[in-house]
Amino acid sequence: MRRTALRMVILVLLVAGVVTPRIGAGPRETLLRFPSWQQDEPGVSGWWKDQIATFERTHPGVRIEFTKIPLAEHTDKLIAQFAANQPPQIVHVPAQTFFPFADRGWLEPLDRLLDETEVKKTYHPLQAKECVWKGTTYCVLMLNYGYAWVYNEKLLKAAGKSVPRTVEEYIDTLKAMTDAKNGQYGMGIVTLPGFNMVAHIAVFVYGAGGRWTDDKGNPAVTTPQVIQGFKWWKEAVLGATPIGQESGRLRQLVMEGKVASYNDGPWMQGFALRANPDVKPHLRAAPIPFKFTMGGPSNIVAIPKAIPEEEKRLVWEFIKSGTMKDAQVRYSVAVGAPAPRQDITIPSEARKDLPFFDVYVDAAKRAVSWVPFGLETRSNEFIRIVAEHAQRMIVRNEPVERVVQDLQKELETLKRQ
Repeated sequence: MRRTALRMVILVLLVAGVVTPRIGAGPRETLLRFPSWQQDEPGVSGWWKDQIATFERTHPGVRIEFTKIPLAEHTDKLIAQFAANQPPQIVHVPAQTFFPFADRGWLEPLDRLLDETEVKKTYHPLQAKECVWKGTTYCVLMLNYGYAWVYNEKLLKAAGKSVPRTVEEYIDTLKAMTDAKNGQYGMGIVTLPGFNMVAHIAVFVYGAGGRWTDDKGNPAVTTPQVIQGFKWWKEAVLGATPIGQESGRLRQLVMEGKVASYNDGPWMQGFALRANPDVKPHLRAAPIPFKFTMGGPSNIVAIPKAIPEEEKRLVWEFIKSGTMKDAQVRYSVAVGAPAPRQDITIPSEARKDLPFFDVYVDAAKRAVSWVPFGLETRSNEFIRIVAEHAQRMIVRNEPVERVVQDLQKELETLKRQ
């Protein structure tokens, strides 16, 4: 009788929600969202996934959701999420588009947290230059880099050419390796509007000695150097590349032997290692024969200011784990270039699997950042405007001199806004 009465009491309490059953119950999971264009990128994606697995193992009840967003869409989607007050917990963006997030007060200041690490003492100087906005540090640098020319030596020799030493030889070589009627191209250049298109334009513009803005931060795209860079870019695009392609597709064509060369950062080594068996042995890397090498800061990680304090603590622990010596050594091997931390050494056995490493070390030393000084907080709009005007040069074949005049006016308007 008593047991029956007790069961009835428990049943009433369960229905009322006063008592909850313990069967199947467990700790509430904390989800940290981490969208990134690197989610499936050879080399570096493996490093991120290892870091995530280790973090989840040491933080029971915490799960990091690592998802893919194409680079061309990444910054726009993140800005929309922040504007709606629904940012992902782990912020990963190209260094060139970091400043709008910092300027709008969307990111957590990190100086106090960084003082507890060795980042300020051991990281590349670009950490202090590129992650600081108005005197406050808002991010941690993931990579500094320089571009190099990755090419198929077999196709180069078949065209009767050797590694170019001048710009003129370079463009002539790209054309010589092109047979568009048979689907063979000398160079992969991104011409689909977005971040990578403007990055590839910057290789030529900055290579010619041009800069998007002057020393005072004013638009300066009508200088002889910028015009020359655009002319080189236009000639290479119209004479040697399949138009309308994004970076992923062009890298795949290099791996298949259908595109003979590609200007890229050190992450290209990961793609080269996955090339078709008949292509992989012939892939090489060399300096791009320009006066200047485009590069600088590549990408950063940060913490949203709007998320709960406990989530901020967890995100910081995750970011901090990537700054440790062992993690930075593994990162350098994964990306095939020096990590930001400068007090590490890459094991000699690991260097054997990174045939382009020395080329990229030299490229990083000579690299010039293409972040538009004076327009940092408008970088997303800047990229859109440059891409739209550049398309006129290749789609309508409009003269470079005419297009840059219109580009100058629109950038001046953007500067005044």
